[in-house]
Amino acid sequence: MNLLNKLFQLRTGEGKKVLPFFISFFFAMGSFVFGRTARDTFFLSRFDPIYLPHMMILMAFTVGITVAFMTKISKKIPIFPQIVGTYTIGALSFIVIQLLLSDWIYPVLYLWFEIFGTIMMIQFWLYTSMAFTTREAKRLFGLIASGAAISNTILGFSLSEIINVFSTNFLLPATSICIGISLIAIIFSAKHVQESTAVSTTTNKKNDGEKVGLVSSPYLKIMTLTIGLSAIVGALVDYQMKIIISDNLTETEMASLFGTLYGFIGVISIFMQFFVSGRLISRFGILWALMLLPVALFVGSSMIFILPIVMFGIIAKTGDQVFRFTIHDLSSQLLWLPVSPQEKNRAKPFIDGTIKNAAAGIAGILILVLFYFTDDIRLLSIPSIIMLAIWFFANFKLKNGYVMELRKAIEKRRLDFEELEIDVTDPEIVETIKKTLSTGDEYQKMFALDSMSDLPLMPWKEDILNLFNNGSPIMKGKILIMTSKTPEIISDELITPLIDHKDDLLSARAMISIGIRQDKDSASKLMHWLNGKNDTRKAAAAASLILMEDQATVQANDTIKQMLFDQNNDTQLAALNSVGHIQGILPDIGLVTLLDDDSPDVRRMAAQLASARSDKILIPPLIMNLDDPLTYPASRRALRSFDKANVSKRINDVLENINSDKNVLIGAIRTVRDYRKFSNLKTIINLAKSNDSDLAKEAIESLFKLARQDPLPDSILNDVKSLLNEISKQTYIALGKINLFTGNDKAILINDYLSNFIKKKKELILKLSLMPLPDSPVETYQHALLAGDLSARSNALEILDNLLSNETREIVIPLFDELDIKEKIEKGAHFVDNITSNKKVVKKWLYSQEDWLTAIALDYIFHNLNDAWDINWKKVSKGREVQELCSSTLGKNDLPLKILTDFPLKEFKLQDISMYSTLEKTIFLKGVDLFRDISGEEVSHVAQIADEIQFLKGSIIFEEGDVGDSMFIIVDGTVKIHKGEKKIATLSKGKFIGEMALLDQEPRSASVTATDDTILLQINREDFYDLMASRMEIMQGIVKILTQRLRSAIA
Repeated sequence: MNLLNKLFQLRTGEGKKVLPFFISFFFAMGSFVFGRTARDTFFLSRFDPIYLPHMMILMAFTVGITVAFMTKISKKIPIFPQIVGTYTIGALSFIVIQLLLSDWIYPVLYLWFEIFGTIMMIQFWLYTSMAFTTREAKRLFGLIASGAAISNTILGFSLSEIINVFSTNFLLPATSICIGISLIAIIFSAKHVQESTAVSTTTNKKNDGEKVGLVSSPYLKIMTLTIGLSAIVGALVDYQMKIIISDNLTETEMASLFGTLYGFIGVISIFMQFFVSGRLISRFGILWALMLLPVALFVGSSMIFILPIVMFGIIAKTGDQVFRFTIHDLSSQLLWLPVSPQEKNRAKPFIDGTIKNAAAGIAGILILVLFYFTDDIRLLSIPSIIMLAIWFFANFKLKNGYVMELRKAIEKRRLDFEELEIDVTDPEIVETIKKTLSTGDEYQKMFALDSMSDLPLMPWKEDILNLFNNGSPIMKGKILIMTSKTPEIISDELITPLIDHKDDLLSARAMISIGIRQDKDSASKLMHWLNGKNDTRKAAAAASLILMEDQATVQANDTIKQMLFDQNNDTQLAALNSVGHIQGILPDIGLVTLLDDDSPDVRRMAAQLASARSDKILIPPLIMNLDDPLTYPASRRALRSFDKANVSKRINDVLENINSDKNVLIGAIRTVRDYRKFSNLKTIINLAKSNDSDLAKEAIESLFKLARQDPLPDSILNDVKSLLNEISKQTYIALGKINLFTGNDKAILINDYLSNFIKKKKELILKLSLMPLPDSPVETYQHALLAGDLSARSNALEILDNLLSNETREIVIPLFDELDIKEKIEKGAHFVDNITSNKKVVKKWLYSQEDWLTAIALDYIFHNLNDAWDINWKKVSKGREVQELCSSTLGKNDLPLKILTDFPLKEFKLQDISMYSTLEKTIFLKGVDLFRDISGEEVSHVAQIADEIQFLKGSIIFEEGDVGDSMFIIVDGTVKIHKGEKKIATLSKGKFIGEMALLDQEPRSASVTATDDTILLQINREDFYDLMASRMEIMQGIVKILTQRLRSAIA
C-alpha cells in the first residue's frame, strides 16, 4: 500500500477520496469510447462524409445554445443535481436512439453525442475541482484523469472483439451502461465535495445592476484564445484523419481501427498519467506542460501536409489525443483553480462548451472555404500551423496570468493611501474643505486643517474664524499653530484672553503665538506665568518672552535652560515642547546632551526636534537611540533629514563593529533600508548569517526591502543562495530533531522550542528564496503559508512552484507542503546526516551556554533518568532559569539530583525559591489561549513575573465589580465562577480566569471562589505592560490572538 501511495503521490486518506472520482471518469470515458465509435462509424459508413464540415458548423451552433441554457440553469440549481440530471438523460437517450436507428438519426446522433459529451465533461470537472485544493489537484488530477487512458486501453483493445460478438449495434447500449456506472460513482463521491457557494440569483451581478461579461478578465480572455485555437486545430486534424480513413477502409475495419486506436492511445496515456504528467508539471511548471500539445499537433499537421496517408493521419490523431487528455487536460484544469467559484461557474461552461464548439464551427467553415477552391486536404495543415504559432506565444502570457490570478486568490484587500495633493485654485477643492470645516465631525475637521497647513489660508478665513470661536480647546490650539503669522485671520485680541485659559496646552499655544507676533502688551501676563509653578505654562511664557525680545529675556533664558536639564522629566518635556524648536535657546550641543538623557521620553522629544537641525554631531546620538522601541521611530525619522552619505557611513560603522550593542544593531539594520544607494550589502549579508535569530531576521528583512528599491547584484544573490542553503539545512536538521521527540510528553518545551525555531527559519527561507524576485508580495505568501487556511496555502505553494527555479523549489517547497514530518525529512535527506539519538541533541544543548536551551535540556534529563547521563557540570550554564530548575527539583524531590553524580549543589541551588520553577510556570502559561502562539522562551519571561498565590477552600479570589488588574492560571485545585448564589462554571487545573483584565480596566463581571485548596499563578497588569514594552514578540502574539477573536466575533 505504501508503495502504491508513493507511486501515485497519494497521502494518508486520499485514496478513498480519489477512488470514486477515478471510477466515475473511467466509465465516463468508456461512454466516449463506445459512443464516439458508434457516432463516427455510423456517420462515415452509413451517411455521406462530405457533410462533416456542415455537421461541425451545426454542432457549434447547437452546443453553444445548449451550454448557454445550462449556464442559466446553473445559477438556480447546484452542480450535483445538474450532474444527476445530465447523466440520467444521457443514459436513457442512447437507448432511445438505438431503437430509432435509421438514415435520419445518424446526423442527430452526431450532434447529440457532442452536446452531451461536452456538458458531461464540464460538469464533471467543475464538480471534481470542489473536492480538491490547488496542491491536491496538481498531484491527483493526473491520477483521476488516468481513468480516461485506462478506459481507452481496456475498452479500446476489447472493442474489436465486442463488435465481432455483438455487432456494432451494441455500441450505443454500452454507452448508456457506462454513463450509469459513472453516475453511481459520482453519487458515492458526494461526501468529499463541499459546494463553495449557495445558489444565488445575484451571483453574476455587480452593484447597481452592472452586467458582468462571461469572460471579463484578461486572464480568461487569453485562456479563451488558447482553448479556441486548440479546438480549431484539433478539429482540422480530426477531419483530415477521418477523410483519409473513410477513403481507405470499410465500416467494420473503421470500427476495429477506432477501437485499436483508442486502446493504443490508452496505453500511452496510462504511462503519461502515472509516470509523466504530474511529475513533469511539478518539476518544470505549467508553461512547459501547456507547450506539449501544440508541439505534437505541429508535428502531426506537418506529416499530413507532406504525405496524407492512413499512418500519418493516425499518428497526428494519436499525438493530439495522448497529449490533449493527459498533460494538457491536467494543465487546463489547473488553470481554472485560482479563478473564483462564481467566475468559474459563469465562464467555464462558456469557454469549454460554447467556445470549443464555436471553434469547431470555425474549422468547418475553413474546410468548406478551402474545398470551394480545392479538394486537397493537405492544405488544411497550413492554417493549422499558423494558429499553432499564435497558440505557442499565447501560452507565455497565459502562464503569467495564471501566477497573477493565484496571487489574487490569496491576497487580502489592502488600501494604499497616496499623498493628498491639493490645488488651492481649484474651486471644487476650496468648496469641499469649506464644507468639511463647517459640517464635518471633529476628526474630519482636523484632517481638513492638516491638509491646509502649507497653503494660503485666506480662502477659508471665515470658516477658520468660526471654527476657532466655537471649536474645542484641541481645535483652537491647532488653529493657533497654523495662524501664528496671519493676524488677519485670528487677531491678537482673540488670542490674548486664552493665555489664562484653564486648558494648559491651549494656554501654552496662545503664549507662543503672542511671542511669535511680538505682542509686548501681553508681557505682564507672561511674567505672571513665568514665575508660577505650572511647568507647561512657565516654559511657554519663557519661550514667548524670548521670542518677543522683552526686557525679561535674560530671566526667561535662565528659566528655560534650568528646565531643560532639570532632574524632573515632566519639567524637561514641558521645556522641550515650548522652546526645543528654537535653536538659539537650545543649541545642537544641548540637544546632544538630551539625546543621552536617562528618560526615553526626553530622548524621544529630543530626536523629534533634531529633525529640524543639520549639524552632523547629532547623527551618532540619534543612531544610538535606535536601540529603544520608544525612541526608534523619532530617531529614524530625524536621521532622514541629514546628509544620506554621512548617516549611511555612521550606520555602516555600527554594523561592522562586532562590539556594537545588539539592540543598536537591530535598529541600525532596520534604518539602513532608507539608504539603498550607500548600503554595504556585504555587511548585511554577514549579519544575516548570525546565530542570533533576531539579528538574522532583521538583516534578511532589510536585504529584501533594499532589493525592492533596486535589484541586488549577482554577487550578493550568490551569497543569498548560499545562505538559503545553510538555513534550509538548519531547518531540515531541526525537523530531524523534532521527529525524535514527537509524542514524548516529557519533551513539551523541547518540541515547542523546535517548532518555533522551524517557524522562524521558514519565514527567512521564504524571503531568501524570493530575493531574486523582490516585487513578489512575500508578506501575503508568508501569511498564507504559515497562518492561512489549506486553500490559501495551496495557492501560495502553486505560485512558488511557478516562480522559483528548479533547484530552489526542491529545497523550499517540501518545507511548506502538506507532507508529514518523515516525508519532509526524506526530501531534505541530502542536507541532513542521520540524527538517531535524542540524547546527543540534549547533551549539545546542555552545554550550549544559552540559558533557555540549557534549562529545557536539563528539565528533559530530570524527567528521563532511566538513560545514563554523564554530565560535565563545569560546562553547564549557571543562569537563573537553570539554578531555579535545580533548586525547585531539590525542593520537591531530590532523587534526580542524587542519581546524577558529582552535582555541585552550592553552585546551582538558590536559597530563596518559588514553589514552581520558571519552566513549570511556562508550561502552565502555554496552555492559556493568550500565550499559545508565543514561543516558550518568550513565555518564560511572562512566567518570571507570575507569582504563586495559595487560597484555602472557600476563599474569595475576587468579587463581581472588583477592579480587574490581573489574571490567574489554576495550577492546582478548583474554583467556581458565580454571580451571587448562581454558579456559572467550575474550573480546574490548567484553566485561566480574567485574562482580559490584562488588556482592559473593566470591573470583574463575576465572582470567583476556591472550592478546594487552590494554587494560582497571578500576573499583574502593570508588570505585564512593562514586559510587553521590551518584548515585541509577546505583544505581537497577543495582538494576533485578539485579532483572531475579533474576526471570529464578527463572523
